[in-house]
Amino acid sequence: MAEKHYQAAAESGIGDSFTVEDTMAELEGYLASLKKDQLRAYAKELGLRGYSGLRKDRLADLIAGLLLEPSVMRRRMGILTDEQIRIFEKALEEPCLPREEEETDLYRLEDLAYVVRDDSGRICVPDDVAAAYRELSSRSFHYYRRRVSWIMRCLYFSETFYGVVPADRLYEIYLTHPLLKMSRERFLCLLQQIPEDLRSCHIAGSYIISAEFHDVDKCRALLQEQAGKEYYLPAYEEVEELWKKGYIEYRDGWQKLARWIREKYIPSREAVDDLVRDTWEKLASGEDYSRTYLWLAGEVLFLRSGKELLALAKLLRGANDHTRMRIHRGFTPMELRIRENNDAMFIATFVMPGCTEAALKLRMTRELLLSAGLRVDLEMTADRVRLTRNGTAGEEAAEEKIVYPRDPCPCGSGRTYADCCGWKQARPDYKEA
Repeated sequence: MAEKHYQAAAESGIGDSFTVEDTMAELEGYLASLKKDQLRAYAKELGLRGYSGLRKDRLADLIAGLLLEPSVMRRRMGILTDEQIRIFEKALEEPCLPREEEETDLYRLEDLAYVVRDDSGRICVPDDVAAAYRELSSRSFHYYRRRVSWIMRCLYFSETFYGVVPADRLYEIYLTHPLLKMSRERFLCLLQQIPEDLRSCHIAGSYIISAEFHDVDKCRALLQEQAGKEYYLPAYEEVEELWKKGYIEYRDGWQKLARWIREKYIPSREAVDDLVRDTWEKLASGEDYSRTYLWLAGEVLFLRSGKELLALAKLLRGANDHTRMRIHRGFTPMELRIRENNDAMFIATFVMPGCTEAALKLRMTRELLLSAGLRVDLEMTADRVRLTRNGTAGEEAAEEKIVYPRDPCPCGSGRTYADCCGWKQARPDYKEA
């Protein structure tokens, strides 16, 4: 998950380091160690009212009391993934230092204020939070949590690639999970239960609008860009990949671009991965290709020769064509061109064999053709002909053979099958390979 989705904790002060003392063994003691402005910001996020005139200690007590209520804790901890719960339960036993790969998941836990860090960087769970969680943790809670946390991942996908999405479309994404199924009504109920301060979107009628497009003008501009385009329906694996990594793994042109940059300019694999990820985010969020190209060529790689600039332009164009974009509602430019020109693409790039020899060649090179955007069909122009024992077409069949239009006719006439049995004229819907 991208760190930008957990800025609320930093802005409110929740998650700041502190020295563990007896007064901080309880959640109220930790909250009381924060500045009053930080507490007010957090109270606002929680939807509390009438707190402006309260003293700091009273406000800390009010927030702690709310966070520890069973119904509130259930809804707030219900958004946590299995990985985040494992980190929390590890800290529940004793303060521990998080591993580097756990840091991203830790942002959400700190956002909830149910774990805190001490000066040494260890994560700790206050005693009253630990007691409340042990009361909460049950089979039914984790059944609920797994469903809500999957909804959160679906929301993240829709925020990244849709911006504005009908609730029914989000439900379709939810159903891509191989195990977690539920009715539409139950789905909408759980969606409404997610606390508003923990999801960066709001529900307006039957639509879900990402925080970035709460402004009416921005929302209208996005919908105008997306007008007429369908919503891409991702596979379960794509939703998980985006949630865990913050981007869709480099494919097709992205791999070529990363390899070129690493071989010629930046030997560090980690640095190249970060750069390619930044480039992907620019294009996926809708930034113009030309601006992204100029940024990469002039501000990052400092290219000067025409040969280098041309090479980068070709590689970035190939990567751009295979990037899922918000302005296309999750489709890549390549997929969109194929969908919008379906009839023309059928004629131009749908390669079908005219004879058995061509079919064998296409079968061996099928993957290469697919990677080049050419669709291959080995059966559309073929007929299955039942042959007699002596090898001619007849009623008493001994075997079945696939015959293409340019193959010799099985009847033995010496003419092609297209000009003889069953083919009075060549079919107009194939292109000789």
